[in-house]
Amino acid sequence: MRSSVGLVLALTAACVSLCAAPAAADPVRVWGTCSAVVPDDPEYRDRWEYTIDLGWDTTGWEPEHIEHVVLFTGLCSCPCIGEPSYFAFPFTSGTGTGTGGVTTRYYYSGHFFQGDSQRLADACSVVAFNYIDTSSQLHASGRAAFRFISKARPGDYVSRPDGIAIIAGPHEARGEITGVFPSCDCGNTPVQSGTWGVIKSIFR
Repeated sequence: MRSSVGLVLALTAACVSLCAAPAAADPVRVWGTCSAVVPDDPEYRDRWEYTIDLGWDTTGWEPEHIEHVVLFTGLCSCPCIGEPSYFAFPFTSGTGTGTGGVTTRYYYSGHFFQGDSQRLADACSVVAFNYIDTSSQLHASGRAAFRFISKARPGDYVSRPDGIAIIAGPHEARGEITGVFPSCDCGNTPVQSGTWGVIKSIFR
């Protein structure tokens, strides 16, 4: 009888130990920061230049490459966000590190989608960068920079846990992005050089 009780207790303890073990967390696939400066281009001196410094790790997704980079603006109810001058995309490329740390230029076109985040389930507006070149592609892991222009002044420095996303073939992932982002700016607030300093990119 004692041996049976001991066996039951041992099995119970083993079960409790297994049940308490934490489940394996999904790998962090994408993260980044967003900063804002006054553009050097005189054509855009009355606007802000935003830079998304992106980090990613799509190990296991090969041979798919990143087709879309999506920034969720958080401006779901801004009445002027659809104005033609609210977002502009003078840059058609992003520059980042590839295999072996080699700097590579990746060609992506920028677009603004109002109330449509394509495959990702989100009813809010997004800024998206779509892959347009077959001569090079983002590698399985690395970092890159994507830029866009907006007349909207930067808001407060914040962290958005699911503010950035990547899509590669059938795969998609959302991650955290921190920094300053375009605000709902429907007025004519003048851009002042030096209002925002350079925000250092912090990658995991």
